[in-house]
Amino acid sequence: MDTFLTPITTLDLDVLLGALREHPQEILRLIDEDPQLKRRERADGLIIANSGPTLFEPQYAHQLYAKGIVYAREPEYRFVSMPLVKMFNHGLREHSDATSRALLERGGVGFVFPDKLDGTMVQLFAHEGEVVLTTRSVLEGVQTQEEGPYLSFAREVLSAQHPGLLAASEVEGLSLVFELIHPATRQVTNYGASQRMVLLTVLEHATLTYWSTARTNAWASARGVAHAEVLIEEPEFLSGVDRLHAKLGVDERIPEGSIVCFEEQGRVVHRVKVKTAEYLHHFALRHKVTYKTVVEQLWDAPGLQDWEAFLAHLIMEKMSEEEVEAFYKSYFDAFMLWQATLRATHARLTRIMQAWEAEHGAKPQEDGRAQRVWFKQLAAHMRAQHEQDFGLLMSWARKGGLTLQQLMWHDPAYPGFRALLSEAGIRG
Repeated sequence: MDTFLTPITTLDLDVLLGALREHPQEILRLIDEDPQLKRRERADGLIIANSGPTLFEPQYAHQLYAKGIVYAREPEYRFVSMPLVKMFNHGLREHSDATSRALLERGGVGFVFPDKLDGTMVQLFAHEGEVVLTTRSVLEGVQTQEEGPYLSFAREVLSAQHPGLLAASEVEGLSLVFELIHPATRQVTNYGASQRMVLLTVLEHATLTYWSTARTNAWASARGVAHAEVLIEEPEFLSGVDRLHAKLGVDERIPEGSIVCFEEQGRVVHRVKVKTAEYLHHFALRHKVTYKTVVEQLWDAPGLQDWEAFLAHLIMEKMSEEEVEAFYKSYFDAFMLWQATLRATHARLTRIMQAWEAEHGAKPQEDGRAQRVWFKQLAAHMRAQHEQDFGLLMSWARKGGLTLQQLMWHDPAYPGFRALLSEAGIRG
């Protein structure tokens, strides 16, 4: 196994960026040869790498950089620029939360809670006297139809509002990471007609460290460039997250949430995302993640009625993202609870009918007086002893039993579910 092909054990940026700083050729080679990453290359040899369609989330440490890392391979592998190392939602991934806990236990770390904007990430850096822009997967100078013209919008906004940043001398040795807000690049949040580039962070190439929020914002302010607003001041992480959630729940001016920066000695050492419940809800709806859509995938697919199997299916079908996984899990759990209730009902009806038949015999097969007497006695007994299940028990007797899917007709998963059962030829 390649020495540098290591599973993710930490999101500590000192560790991750230190490895890239000390072993650039080895790590860049892994990125360049990884079949789960997609790469685009310019004629001058610049290459950008990002996660490919088969990689739901990074599994190995080198894949954390491939969220827009730019490098060259000739005459040898060489780092050029990088926007943000992959980060995760707080409370969603153990390796991220373990990093948070380790930094808290180590101490000496401060916390900054800047606004998380809902735009398009744009990276800016200087290369051989030229200022180059990228998104996470598109590099200026490479023709592609896979994304909108975000980079041309970004260059237009910079030319109109901050032309100094398009001078290579102004940004030499730095990667500037912006959020592009533009009406033609609307994500979930509607910012109206606003057009601006908001500076999120700065990566210093010489040290491979991200500047602290204060240093980034001071650099931006000195040049008249917008930067992300700090939402709260809080010296503790967990109490800060609680305060942040409270603020996110009432302040409609914060559409998406916050990126919480763990900072130490003037640099960012870890980042986690904290999203608003409303943003996540609208994001899920945008991806058509609802209880109805989950039930429709699961009700007649026993092979998917295991969370890991269902998640693998979603990933394979390109239906899941980090922001919607929790919604899928919640709806999956609700479906499984509904199905468990139906199974319990089926087991209860089975016990009741078996007890009745043990005492009174099975339903007479001939359609005559004996059968009418049997049904009359059954109805009287069930109404007196099992009134809550009376209708189901009589239906069970008439049909000679009910399947789990027939019980779904009597207790539909959502309004309109019976139409789906009817299409499949199932009725109660």
